[in-house]
Amino acid sequence: MLEPADRRVYWEPLSPPPGYELDLAVATTYSLDLQALIMAAVPMAFGALDVEGDGLPDQVQALASLQRVARRTTVFCQQAQIAEPGRYSRLFSLLEPVVAEVRAPRGGVFHPKIWLLRYAAEDEDPWYRLVVLSRNLTLDRSWDAMFVADGWGGYARRSFREPLVDFVQALPDLCAEPLADDRREAIEELAEELWRVQFERPEGVSQRRHRPIGIDGYENLYVDWANRRLVISPFLADATILDLLGDVDEGIVVSREDALDRLQQNTLDALEHCRIFYWLDDAVEEPSDDEEEDHAPGYEPEAGETLRGLHAKIIVTERGEHARLLIGSANATDAAFGNHNVEYGISLRGYVDELGIDCMLPPEEEGEDRRDASLSNMIMPYERAPDFEPVPPDLTEEQLRTLRVLLTGLDLGLAINQTGEDTWDLSVESWGLAEAPSVDSTVRCRPISREQEVNLRDASCLWRGEPVVFEGASLETLTTFFVFEMRVDNERKRLVMNLPIREGAMPQQRQDRLIARMIEDSDGFLRYLLMLLWNEDDVELDSLGMTRWIFGKGSRRSHSIETLPLLEELVCTFSRNPERLDDIEDLIRRLGTTEEGKRIVPDEFLQLWDAFAAARGDTDG
Repeated sequence: MLEPADRRVYWEPLSPPPGYELDLAVATTYSLDLQALIMAAVPMAFGALDVEGDGLPDQVQALASLQRVARRTTVFCQQAQIAEPGRYSRLFSLLEPVVAEVRAPRGGVFHPKIWLLRYAAEDEDPWYRLVVLSRNLTLDRSWDAMFVADGWGGYARRSFREPLVDFVQALPDLCAEPLADDRREAIEELAEELWRVQFERPEGVSQRRHRPIGIDGYENLYVDWANRRLVISPFLADATILDLLGDVDEGIVVSREDALDRLQQNTLDALEHCRIFYWLDDAVEEPSDDEEEDHAPGYEPEAGETLRGLHAKIIVTERGEHARLLIGSANATDAAFGNHNVEYGISLRGYVDELGIDCMLPPEEEGEDRRDASLSNMIMPYERAPDFEPVPPDLTEEQLRTLRVLLTGLDLGLAINQTGEDTWDLSVESWGLAEAPSVDSTVRCRPISREQEVNLRDASCLWRGEPVVFEGASLETLTTFFVFEMRVDNERKRLVMNLPIREGAMPQQRQDRLIARMIEDSDGFLRYLLMLLWNEDDVELDSLGMTRWIFGKGSRRSHSIETLPLLEELVCTFSRNPERLDDIEDLIRRLGTTEEGKRIVPDEFLQLWDAFAAARGDTDG
């Protein structure tokens, strides 16, 4: 329950249960950091490895992780809310088919934050996991909340409405660009399975309800009348906070100080019966520049903006001896509760002594010991000074938001045309009509793979129906991820969009060359190969002390074919996970298409693989 001493790492719930591996993953987020998505792939592929280090995967480990999970993972995010990465990585090319940008159908934003995962094991029924969060798929260092539940199939098909099924089924149709057929079919299959899946309930919870909003058939997040209510929300709007707390006997608000400063004075006057607190935003650390900005009511940080402090969204409602806890993505704003955004939450019902307000925020009179174990020591009473001056609206910020909307209204796409033996032209083209931006604003763009500032090209021609052309792009720099820079006066925002290919096609050999460049040498090839074969029950590699070397945390000494139990690993994989051998076959084929790829595959391994592949073919016959 948001205990300061009980923090969990975002990635923990993504690790497969013992003996299982990821079979399918669906995630939703408002903003997206591509590096965070790469980091999420490691626990999904390899679980919680006991390898010391800073938690950041090296290139070969991340490549193997994405190779195992990318085709099974789809991440839905708000269109134009992908952050510009601080540093380009060739790994981003593997994320292009994973990331699907979406639009909210009712004029707000796509704001839900969930993971729905299916794990598989030989001779076992599928294992499902639902993670409902208040945080985006980013690297923010903020205080958030999450709900995690495991589930199993085989139950009778429910005959009543199932909000989780409806939400999952709605996702493909929200995409700005049609989702690939194989991904749509996998999600539709998962949604059908969910009719027969029963998720566990936490101890003390008598009832659990899924609470989506912003899709067909779901128009209301309003919580019932209450005696007491606690609202924890980093962003607030006057009308919504009055709806939630105006008629309760006792109310409590926990928010960010800047959000409380944005409330109108008459709103605070109407909340005299409530206790109002602001969150101590990790005061021991210097705030980032973005944190010091003043934002409009209901503002949600956009892609690339670092957030610390409070980001959890929780509403606890007490009525007599019963309590309901709503946890999820919805801020206490008009956009969320007014049916504009797409949101997702979980409502848990139980007794007050299990889920009530005092369990999360104990009364002061119960003693310091209990206060120290709660979030009470992370908040301070909010008092507005008599000479308080409201912060005027930031007109530049509003102009940048408008510019973002105009940009997405152009329905941008890519044309890829080969112009030489190893060069291509990349053209950004508009396929829709949108109002032209104001004369005091500029928009520039470049492929994400071109890091130099000089490669930013003026994109104002897009509003005139003319393309932005990047001539002579090399095979390695081809990408569907594009950076857009928007400027109004002296303010600048950058974002990334995953543009669909409307003309031409991405050359097949691009991935082959990128993979060869990332593996680099025969040492990297052997590590990568063993990662493709690795499973958590494999004691052979551990007993030889190779796990740390494989995952890039141990000695950098090279290993040869003779020192590695490759034949044993191939045989074990053939009996347990034969589909992984298809990945190895595909890897060898890809590396064989380029000269640099051929150089990094040891001849000794090719001889071993030829013999094994022949034996495998005989067995198949």
